[in-house]
Amino acid sequence: QGIRAMPETLADLLVENLKEGSSQLRKQIPDLLAGLVQSSQLMQVENEYRLQTRESAAWDIDYRDRLTKLLNNDATLATERTDLLREQTLERLKGVKLTHGKSKESRKLDPYFNSEARPTGHNVPVWVRDGWTDEEKTVIAEARAASTDDATITLFLPKRDHDGLRKAIAAKKGAEQTLQVRGVPSTLEGQEARHAMETRLRDAEGRLEILINDVFNGSRVFLAGGTEVDGMVLPPKVQDAAERALSRLYREFDAGDDPRWEKVIERAKKGDATALEAVDHKGDVEKNAVCSAVLQYIHTSRRGSEVRKNFAGIPYGWPQDTVDGALAVLVASSHLRATQNGQPVELKQIDRQKIGVTDFRCETVSVSTTQRLAVRKLLTDSAIPFKPGEELTAVPALLSELGRLADDAGGDPPLPARPNKTHLRDLGDLSGNELLVAIAAQRETLSKQTTDWKATAALVAKRRPRWDSLQKLLSASAGSPVQTDVTAQADAISTQRSLLANPDPVPPLCDRLAQSLRQSLIDAHAQCASGYDVEMAKLTASEVWSKLSSDQRQSILDQNDLSPIVPIRVGTETEILVTLEARPLKEWQTLCDALPQRFAKASNAASKLLEPKAVWVQLPKATLKTEQEVDAWLATARKALVNQLKEGPVIV
Repeated sequence: QGIRAMPETLADLLVENLKEGSSQLRKQIPDLLAGLVQSSQLMQVENEYRLQTRESAAWDIDYRDRLTKLLNNDATLATERTDLLREQTLERLKGVKLTHGKSKESRKLDPYFNSEARPTGHNVPVWVRDGWTDEEKTVIAEARAASTDDATITLFLPKRDHDGLRKAIAAKKGAEQTLQVRGVPSTLEGQEARHAMETRLRDAEGRLEILINDVFNGSRVFLAGGTEVDGMVLPPKVQDAAERALSRLYREFDAGDDPRWEKVIERAKKGDATALEAVDHKGDVEKNAVCSAVLQYIHTSRRGSEVRKNFAGIPYGWPQDTVDGALAVLVASSHLRATQNGQPVELKQIDRQKIGVTDFRCETVSVSTTQRLAVRKLLTDSAIPFKPGEELTAVPALLSELGRLADDAGGDPPLPARPNKTHLRDLGDLSGNELLVAIAAQRETLSKQTTDWKATAALVAKRRPRWDSLQKLLSASAGSPVQTDVTAQADAISTQRSLLANPDPVPPLCDRLAQSLRQSLIDAHAQCASGYDVEMAKLTASEVWSKLSSDQRQSILDQNDLSPIVPIRVGTETEILVTLEARPLKEWQTLCDALPQRFAKASNAASKLLEPKAVWVQLPKATLKTEQEVDAWLATARKALVNQLKEGPVIV
């Protein structure tokens, strides 16, 4: 590939006196080559120097034009410098990892680049200032003037080699713009020119890196109050300052800094009253520093997400286990009441993932052991299942059961009015400890009502069926003399709501109606049975009927609904009602009246069966008063029958 024009190669070629060596020459050649590149006589591609071509010269002219414009634009260079310092600061601060206390709670830095106002936020604030924007003595004075309680860290970047930094930024920016505008050429000369410009960019980036490192090597870090953090490298200095600042930012952190709060949660959810012993607290729950702060913040009511957010922030910074543990203990000790979607929930039902959507309300009253035992007695007497310590969850079922008993202990007439349930509704409006205390206060009343309402409901269930039977008997007895009298007495029972009176007023009324209906049914059945027997005897004695087969006879009887009158059962009230349901009293008379006509149709059907061509003739109807009228009617009837005989047999 020939000899490459590199500084070392050129030095070897230019040596004239081998005895003297080339050390002095080798020192001069890089500066000479740089001057030739600067004067646009050469171009540098990586470590090799080449003569300018027409294409590379055009690239060089473009670059120098852009470089000149940039160097004359202080605003653009200032913006580029600010962006560069910001980018380099953020990159260096990535190495700072903060964990806080025994809980090893993760913390974050909050870099802040506005020099006109002090930083704010919930992370450790790092106020980045530089010597181009603010004088060093001003920055130091402001840091010293700040309160020692302030967690702000001031990071000052000194103004170093201002002119060199300007030129390096301009060179880098000019090379980038040239490469972007000119793109990727297709000719060899163009590609060579692009490589030369890329080399120029890398050189500018290298110079810039050296200058920026010099700035950061001279950086100073101050705590609020003026204490400067010693060190040679920026990340460790900021790390040291941030660890000191944490105690200022989270002044109350130590009270909740204990990795054992997770055990507090586990013990509290199991109903352990001494759960706080896991964090070495043996006194009253509300006297624990964390629990006290949580109670004070909740005040009346707060959502779990609000509580977590408040104590994760300044000045607490407590781990979530600490906050959740305090909530769990306070619920277990009845200092707080927990609800989800308005419904009370026991501690064991609160999943850690749902604490954020759980509402916590401070209890205004406490429940004594005696009061809790009173509630348990009521739950047991009403057969409501519960577990000790979880009575509150079972109370809604108790109130629901009492309401049901009240409804069953009365009703519409003739039952007595339902008992007043206002006190149950009032109890239902309460919640938490207030509800338990109120129920305990009314224990004797509620216990007596439970007993009384159960007895009344049982009596209602016993007497209502007989009252319903009375209504059926009255309906079946409509129109009878006894029905009128009994109706008046039944109406009086309904008006006076005296169904539950002693003695029971309903059975005597049912007995009177049953006796009346029993006799009526017996009489009606006997009349129908007698009529049936008479008509059946006539049919059986007829010549036509005797000529039919047994199957033909049965078919005709079935077609005309002439089944035998079966015996009825009317011995008891229930049998009477069943008999009446099958055939009401009025239908027995209808049946008696219909039997002659049905048997007549059966007889005609028998005749028709024997004489298929026989025709039924309806004799004329008339009211006959004299013998002459009888003769006239007979003549008319005879004429009609004779005329019909011409067509076939006649059935009359």
